[in-house]
Amino acid sequence: MENNNIKNLSTYDNYKPSGVEWIGDIPKKWKLKRFKDTIYNISSGNDLHIDNGLHPLYGANGEKGRTNNKTFCCSKIVIGRVGSAGAINLYNDIFGVTDNALIIN
Repeated sequence: MENNNIKNLSTYDNYKPSGVEWIGDIPKKWKLKRFKDTIYNISSGNDLHIDNGLHPLYGANGEKGRTNNKTFCCSKIVIGRVGSAGAINLYNDIFGVTDNALIIN
């Protein structure tokens, strides 16, 4: 898989079978959980594009421009819902999100 976010991840000393064929082995200390059991809120973005804005503005599949809104300021999973529906991204900075994406809390 040629994805910069994945190929730069650290490796672990010990692995165990996940019990899920398509996932394969996972680090021994990890616990496998269903995604729906780890989230408590899904919302749609509503930030608007501002020329020369201070913060990145993310849409369905990456940065779409800039905004002055700092709606989010920590690690968030953003999933495309229009256009690149299903695209999953993790952002760690101060940013805004368009209405083309969902934010997972």
